[in-house]
Amino acid sequence: MPAIANISKYAIRLMYQDSKKNIWLGTLSHSLLRYDLSTKRIMAFDKKRGFNCDNVRSILEDGQWLWVGTDCGLFQLNINSLEVQGHYTQADGLPNEVIYGI
Repeated sequence: MPAIANISKYAIRLMYQDSKKNIWLGTLSHSLLRYDLSTKRIMAFDKKRGFNCDNVRSILEDGQWLWVGTDCGLFQLNINSLEVQGHYTQADGLPNEVIYGI
């Protein structure tokens, strides 16, 4: 878990506040981060958590799902369990792997 001071050096592409008041940070080269305002803790989503892309381009919340567009396809994250439920790529019918917007 990175400290808040450590991520100040990250290239943050976007910030998104979900319905639970968590702040999601999409980065360039450091994947997806979740900042919990109540605990002041940062959770990194990386290969260990099933999120295997370093570059995040877009985020959209839809009910229990957080959809994350990356340079490696579209990820479906369960916002309650914080688990990756799906990863969609060109092999699944997307025109390419880069998701600029949702």
